[in-house]
Formats: sequence, structure tokens, C-alpha cells
Amino acid sequence: MARVPPLEHFSITVDKTVDFHAKFLCTIYGVKICVTTDSKRAKEHIITLLNGLPSSSSSASSEADIELDIFTRAGSLQDPHLPPYVERALEPRSLFKTHRTKDKCYVVLGNSWLCLSLKNRTGIGVLEESIWSYHWIILQHFFLGGLCLLLRTCGRFLFHAAGLEHNGKGYLILGKSGAGKSTTTLSLVRHGWKYLGDDALLLHQAGSHIEAFGIPVNFKADDQTTNRLFKNINENLAIKITHDANFPYFSKRYLMIDKLYPNQFKGHSIPNFLLFTRPTSQEKSELALMRKSEALKGVIEASPHFSLDSDNVDLLSTLVRQTTAYQLLAGKDVFENPRGFEELLLNGCQ
Repeated sequence: MARVPPLEHFSITVDKTVDFHAKFLCTIYGVKICVTTDSKRAKEHIITLLNGLPSSSSSASSEADIELDIFTRAGSLQDPHLPPYVERALEPRSLFKTHRTKDKCYVVLGNSWLCLSLKNRTGIGVLEESIWSYHWIILQHFFLGGLCLLLRTCGRFLFHAAGLEHNGKGYLILGKSGAGKSTTTLSLVRHGWKYLGDDALLLHQAGSHIEAFGIPVNFKADDQTTNRLFKNINENLAIKITHDANFPYFSKRYLMIDKLYPNQFKGHSIPNFLLFTRPTSQEKSELALMRKSEALKGVIEASPHFSLDSDNVDLLSTLVRQTTAYQLLAGKDVFENPRGFEELLLNGCQ
């Protein structure tokens, strides 16, 4: 496989005093990924992350390969710095931030960062020692965020939705933050439904239809939802990150969904239904059929702001055409009568 030249503005040299150098290949979502690093910790975290993603035996062409080089400042990069215009754009610096220029994306965590060339499908990461003081869940978001941006260049588009499968049918649950996606998804997973994820998926055009790839990160739930669904849950299974208030979802608990419900993760599914959820105070949930035009508007609004280009709009249009969309008014039965709520979905979604 031909090596893609390093990103511009950086000089790569091999420091022979560095006693660790790892290069590993994997195929994820049908895309071949090559990672090179001089950090044992980075290798462990990335391999753990990749091992949790759906692997694929299908081959990818050389044009679809992704190359990611991750180094420590003391390792193989010569005095690397973020460009000044990126530094200015990140002020005031928050814990975790993404910045996009014309042809690059920067994912920043504290003083560590990834510089991603979307055109060349390559990335360079620079890790400060301080990065290892962050919780592993935050590190997971950092590395996964960069990987998803590069996967987008291979036709795997990040999509803000929860994903479920039951009896061979795929369900995508959409809504704004706080609309109850995770709560609805958890309620059904507890009754045996397969899950792709509770907040983010990857969409891919496979021939004439769209398929959804699962991202098996930990589900997020507030204290009220956690206590109602899981009484006296072990703290190791419902982790709360309290020391990083600038991190997204810092006030929520991260549920170890793979330990709570082993063998229920679904690597990919073909969506059949779109459920636009909205919480209500009524006793029973309701389903209302939506027009295709309403559904398209809804899925566009649910998409990450950085990926709304013509290719993505075409993909979302195909998604709407292949699915039936409903407005889901989620009532108290999501908690109080989950079996009845499940029957509503199974009987109502046609």
C-alpha cells in the first residue's frame, strides 16, 4: 500500500532514541485503517476503541484507506504546534473542541490535538503527557471524534440519532438534546431489543439503500433516568464524570451498556423506521405518521453541522425514501409500562 505523504507544515523524522514504535492495521466499517504511534498508552487506548467497533472482512480499495500517525511531543515530531489561526479560533479554550478550516479539521483535548486532512484521508496527532490524566471516557470521545471525521471521507457519515433493531427491523430515534432518545432506547434495550447506539451512528450508502453502523460507546442518562431504570446500580456500571465540567454531557452518567446487556450490540442494520421523539406528560405515548418532507427536514436538522454538503443531503434523502417516519410523543409509559410502550411501537410502525 502506497504511503500517503505527511500533512503539510510538519516535518516527520524518526528519533532512534525512542524505544517504542507501533504500526497496526485493521478493517472497520469496511474501511482499512493504518495507525502508527510512538506511545504505548495511545496504542492501548486506540486498539481498545477499535476492538469495540464493528470489524469487517470486506476489502477496501487503496483510495479508501485512512492513515493516522499519533506521536508524543518528546517522540518523533519536531516542535509541532497548532497554527496560530487555529489557536485563536479555540479561545477561550474549552476542554474538548473541534475546529474546521477549508481542508482540515482539528480535534483538541486540552493541549493535545489531532490535525486531520480530509482531502488526503490522513491525520497527525500530538499528545501531551497531561492527556493521560483525563478519564478514559473522555479519551474515547477524543480518538473516536477524529476517526469519525476521517471515516466521513470514505462515505461513512456521522449521524445524530439512536439506533435499534427488533425482529429484523431497524429503528432510528431522532430528537434534540433532552428529547428522550437515550431514555426511549434504554427502555427497549432492557426488553431485549438490539442496539446500535444511543446518540451517534454512521450512515453509509450501500447500493440503492442506506445502512446504519453502530458505535458501541456508553449510553448517557441523567440521574433521574438512571435511578428509575436501574435501582441501586453499581457505580462502576454508571460512571459520572464530575471533575471536567467543560466536557459535553459531564452532568450525565455513562452506563456500561455492554456489561449491563451483553450480546445485544448490533454492528449494522438497515433502517425501516424513523421516530422523532418528544417527551410529554401524558400517560400513554402516541405515534403520528409524518410526511416525507417533514421527515427530511427533521433528519437534516439532526445531522452534525459540519457534514451538511450535497453528498450528505442526497444520502439523507435516500434514508427518508426507504423509511416510514413517525412523530413519537413519549409518555409516562416509557417508564411505567414499558411492555405497553413496546406494543405501541410494534403495532403502530407499519
